[in-house]
Amino acid sequence: MFFSFQALIFTILFCVKGGAANRLFALFLALFAYDLFYCVLYWSKFSIDLFAVLRCTYYIPLSLYGGIFYLYVRTLTTYRSPGWKDLVHAFPLLLVFFQCGGFLILPISKKIEIQQAGTLYDYIKDYSWSHFVLVLIMFIYAVTTYVKFSRHYRKDPDLGIWLKLIFAAFLTFALSHIAYSILFQLYVIPYSYDYFIVFFMILFICLVTYFAFMYSHVFNGVSIDQIIPFVKYEKTGLSDDFSLELKRRLLQIMKQQKPYLDSEIRLDTIAELLDISRHHASQIINQHFSVHFYDFINKYRIQDAEQLLRDPKSRLSVTDVAYQTGFNNRISFYKAFKKYMGMTPSEYRDHSMASL
Repeated sequence: MFFSFQALIFTILFCVKGGAANRLFALFLALFAYDLFYCVLYWSKFSIDLFAVLRCTYYIPLSLYGGIFYLYVRTLTTYRSPGWKDLVHAFPLLLVFFQCGGFLILPISKKIEIQQAGTLYDYIKDYSWSHFVLVLIMFIYAVTTYVKFSRHYRKDPDLGIWLKLIFAAFLTFALSHIAYSILFQLYVIPYSYDYFIVFFMILFICLVTYFAFMYSHVFNGVSIDQIIPFVKYEKTGLSDDFSLELKRRLLQIMKQQKPYLDSEIRLDTIAELLDISRHHASQIINQHFSVHFYDFINKYRIQDAEQLLRDPKSRLSVTDVAYQTGFNNRISFYKAFKKYMGMTPSEYRDHSMASL
């Protein structure tokens, strides 16, 4: 139940951060939160009446996991937001309503009455294979997502790590469902052994929590630690004077050494240049510049890119400008440039040339 609540909190945070990808992931986490809540409610028998009202809703998240995961990865890697045509990914949900819709639309009092009488299967279509079909669809979505978008995993190192990890976690989650369905149907394990599926959901939520704080730049929008008001840098050992001195040194380093031109730069790089810990380096950037590390770095890169794009004598292509200013791929460059300038690099160059 704790992890269900944690998933719900992060659902809200990802909604606040904004962006189509984050909202899709928020929906995905909301389904996880509900799934965990349903499992706890079922096995604890905390409220028989509440469970009677929610009976069969377990199949709803199960039918939507695959499609939402696919749309999330597609949006994150190709920046293509979902449209009306993507409603086709909700088709598994129609299977759920075909099987359980007769019960789901009943009033609350009737559902409680059915639960007490033990006549549930008079109101739903008893297809023993329906659960397996839903988890098989989820597995197919997981594999399809990897095959279709794996080439994007290598374009941004940190984004690639995130995508590989959530793919592995989601695929394991899907496989655990398949294994459970097969073993249960073969009477190898009892029905109560579904708790190991819950463990994989908890693992996924822990993974999300870690990345949300340690790699906030992977997610568009405001950094997580800027959204949560109680996350502060307290008792870090940095006095105000020393903190300001580190800020001045950092600005000097960025101006003279230009470490941002290194496409492999990490927070540890800045920490080494300042001769401080990684945590203190993160504090200096967040506290004095109110941005995340990668936003701080990209701001300098975009400033250099502006100069190159405005230069009428420059024969560099947009891709050349991207690599020359520290970006390791064209997509990341376009994304960062549009975020800061409100237009693509090509549009900016055309506008600059027209104004000469």
